[in-house]
Parts: sequence; structure tokens; C-alpha cells
Amino acid sequence: MKAKLIRYFFLGFVITAISACSATGPVFSEAPGPKQIDALVYIYRPDSMYYSGIQSHFYLNDVKVASLNKNGYTWFYAPKGEYALKQHWTGMDSDNQIITRNIKLPPQGKVFYRLTIGLEDFRAQYPGFKATHGWVLSEVTESQALIEMRDTRFQPPFDLDKVIAQKR
Repeated sequence: MKAKLIRYFFLGFVITAISACSATGPVFSEAPGPKQIDALVYIYRPDSMYYSGIQSHFYLNDVKVASLNKNGYTWFYAPKGEYALKQHWTGMDSDNQIITRNIKLPPQGKVFYRLTIGLEDFRAQYPGFKATHGWVLSEVTESQALIEMRDTRFQPPFDLDKVIAQKR
């Protein structure tokens, strides 16, 4: 009986700990359209049990612009142009665990980037994928993103003035 009680207590603790790592901001709503020379950038991280307790950080030209928990999203305006969009995890500083995408932001455009974590998408995209987990940062269509972001929570961006200063 005592062992069963301990198991229930442990299970309750684990469920509470995992759910506490979710994004807590307001539920998804679309941002106003971009200004004439700016692009509107969305980054989101759908819910996944993989890395659920670890924040994912995003950089634009080495300026940290967002940190997302599972089921989180952010949006921001950036001047048109070419950028390096990077993603890495809290506590994982090796170069082989950083994703870098070279992106081009069009004036008055909208772009959507999704951080996918887990095996299902990887096995579909990369036949023969053998790892137990993985992640990819991919550009997705607006229609797909709006469906997937429906239940995500907003997490505000930061340091965008540094990104703007680099481009102007």
C-alpha cells in the first residue's frame, strides 16, 4: 500500500513539473500586418514531450530575440534583408546542437518558422533516421502555421532594437 501511494505521489509530481514548463501567455492571435519596409516573423514551438522542460532560444544575426517554452510562439517585425536565424537550447552550448538557417525577409512579407521536436516528422522527412529524438527549424506556409498555432501561447520578443540597428 505504501509503495502504491509513493508511486501516485511521484506521478503527480512529474505531471505537475512537466505542465509547469508550458508557455503561459495569451492564446494565439494574429499580429497586425508589417510596415512598408519590414517583414513580420513568427516563430513557434508546438507542444511536445521532448525537451518539454527546456527553453529554446532564437537569435537573429546573433541577437537573442526570443525564448520559447513548449507550446509557445512569438512574433516581431524586422527590416527586410538577409539574416542568420539560430536556435539552441538552454544548457546545450555545443555547436552541433545549434540550428542555423539563412533566411531572407521580404518587405511587407510574413514568414513562419516552426521548431519541430520529436521523431514522427523526422522519420517522414529523413528516411533511415535512427536517433531517439531530434529537432528541426523549418519554414512553413501561413495556412499550416495558423492551424498549428491555434492553441499556442504568446511569449514576447526582446532586443529587436539591436536587430534594427544592424540593418539601418
